Amino acid sequence: MESLLQKEVPKHFGENEGQMGLVGTVIGVMVVAIIVFAAVIPTVVNSISSAGLTGTNKTLADLVPLFIILGILVIIIGAMVVRFAT
Repeated sequence: MESLLQKEVPKHFGENEGQMGLVGTVIGVMVVAIIVFAAVIPTVVNSISSAGLTGTNKTLADLVPLFIILGILVIIIGAMVVRFAT
């Protein structure tokens, strides 16, 4: 009796592998974008505005959402380069 681990995988099993990788990557990017732009950025902006900062501290704190967005973009671009470079 042949076990499940010894069965041969059908040849058509990996034919659309690249397409599913692209779809999965796009869906992942959309989920991250929705979470960042709908939850993280408004929360950070609200927290900074209600903190009562003035002067240089406020100027630096106002840059935090920009750095969050730039960080997310770098992560997305890095993931796509690694995913599609091979």
